[in-house]
Parts: sequence; structure tokens; C-alpha cells
Amino acid sequence: MMRYVTSSLLCLLIASAHAVNPPFCVDTPQKLRDAFVTAQNNGPASNEIRIVRGTYSTGGTRFVYDAGSSASDGNLVVEGGYNADCTTQIPNAALTVLDGAGLAGVLSVGGSVGSITVKYLTIQNGKNQDALGVGSVNGNATASFNIVRNSQPSGVLAGALSVAASGTIHVDNNLVYANDLGDGGGSVVILMSGNVNTFVTNNTVTGNTNASVSNPNGGVYFSYFFTSSTPAAYFSNNIFWNNSSTGLYVNGATAQAQTHLHNNDIGSANVDTSCCLNVSVAPQFVDKNVDNYHLSAASPLLGTGTTAPSGGLPLLDLDGNPRFFNGLVDLGAYERGNEIFADGFDR
Repeated sequence: MMRYVTSSLLCLLIASAHAVNPPFCVDTPQKLRDAFVTAQNNGPASNEIRIVRGTYSTGGTRFVYDAGSSASDGNLVVEGGYNADCTTQIPNAALTVLDGAGLAGVLSVGGSVGSITVKYLTIQNGKNQDALGVGSVNGNATASFNIVRNSQPSGVLAGALSVAASGTIHVDNNLVYANDLGDGGGSVVILMSGNVNTFVTNNTVTGNTNASVSNPNGGVYFSYFFTSSTPAAYFSNNIFWNNSSTGLYVNGATAQAQTHLHNNDIGSANVDTSCCLNVSVAPQFVDKNVDNYHLSAASPLLGTGTTAPSGGLPLLDLDGNPRFFNGLVDLGAYERGNEIFADGFDR
């Protein structure tokens, strides 16, 4: 009898630890705030917040999910692109916009135990804080398929997109451009604090500036943070181009030794880029003057990506189109798609 009771209790505990609440469906800024508050008080259950397509202004106070030091917070997924009743989704970041109105940071999502995922959002016009911050003290962190633009974060380790975790980090298929970093760490800041790997795949990071004399990096900043372990970081199929000073800055000799670069286009870096099909060439975007960062038909980066990057290849590009084209993969956040659209006029 004791064995039966013990087994039953164990099953209940396992079920509780993996409980999943019904998804939140939000279509106003206040509903989004309310969903974050409810989710962070939901204990160990996992939560999903679905955001209906449209534009959401912060009104000067950023949207925040903060599980604090709780040892019982569950996983959280935040995704845009949904229809009015959140039953169907279009996986395209351009359709769901969170706007900081140049007054404050836009979205900060952090947990202490669970894994955090943010996808299919445009984050714009942030000020003084990370425009998009994603982190987990003891879990995984994923920031994928997002557009982050026209923001002015401030602080030594601040970024337009900032991702930190002790678990696995994925930064995939993001477009980060036209951010002014001030004294920030970089347009993309990635901090590893555990003993598992980081994967940065098919991102386009371009046109970001940083006027700081002491920390002029306008591109990607990667560092170990509060950890004595030496996990690896894999950068594959990325475009880090036309950012002020350094396109990729890896902080410290230990982190540099564990950074692996494959099939990237990097304007400048403080690590060796001579291995593994990395290049430093103008991407030839369709038209950056109208924020079109698809690759033109003349781009030397078409079809030059690895089809099997460490951490896996995203199945879709930032437009929601298939990532493979004729068995090849382009660099950056966008795949060329059908050749009829390669000149960009029909996008």
C-alpha cells in the first residue's frame, strides 16, 4: 500500500511540475500587462502568451514579466502573429509591433527557473533600457524571429536585444538594425552564465551605432558572465555588417577560445574569422534606405550558409518562408524564396 501511495504522489508531483495553463490571448496593452502579472504568479505551471496582430504602445512603461527569485516559476512562451481569437498564427514579426515611443525599454521577460521564449515580435523605439531583454537564471532563453530597431538602450551591458541564461541560449533569425547604443554593450548582448552551449544562427545585425569611447561596439557583444565553466558558442550563417567599430566582440580569452564561427559575414571582429567559410563582404541588401534587408539577386551571400549549423537550422526565415531554397541556405534573417521575388520588388 505504501508503495502504491508513494507512486501516486510521485505521479501527481510530476504532473504538477509539467502543468500547462491555457494560453492567454491578448489584444490590448493592458491585457498584455495583466497576462504577464498572472503568469508570473502561476507557480510552476508553464504559460503561453499569444499576442494578436497589431501595434501596442508601452505608454512610457515597458512590458515586464519578472519571476524574481521564485524557485517555482514555470516556462513562458511569448509570441506574436495571432488572429483575433488566437487560434491561428502567421509567423511574421512585422505583424505584431511593441512600441516604446522613445520613452523607456519595450519588453523585459525574465525567469529564475523556467525557460523563456520570445518570437515573432517587432520591438521598436526603446529608450534607456534593453529594448528587448530575455533571460533565465536557471533555465534556457530563446529570442528568435524578432525585429529590433530604432532603439537607444543605455548601460554598460545593455543591448537593443539582450539575452542571458545559465541554460541553452538560442538567438536565431532576428533582424537588429538602426539602434543607437550610446554607452551600451552592443546591439545584441549575449551573456552565458552556465555550462551549456549558445547558438546564434541566421541573424542580420546591421547599421547599429555606438559613440562610446570606452565601449564603442555597435554589433554583437558576447561574454561569459558569473561562470567558471567553459561552454561553447556557435555563430552560423549570420550577417554582422556596417555596425560602428566591431561587428562581433567576444569578451575575454576564455570565451574567445570557445567561440566557433561558421559561414558568417562579419565586417570586423576581435576573434579569428579565417576558418570555416567566414567572409567580410558587402551583403548587397535590396534597399536599406527603405529598411529592406533581404538579400538582392546580386548578393554574394546567397546560398553560402551551412545547412547543418550547430544547434539546428531554423525551418523558416523571418518572413515565414521556408529556409531552404534549392537545397541551399542564405546568410542572414531572410531566405531568397522563389527567384521571382529575388529583386525585392514584390516583398
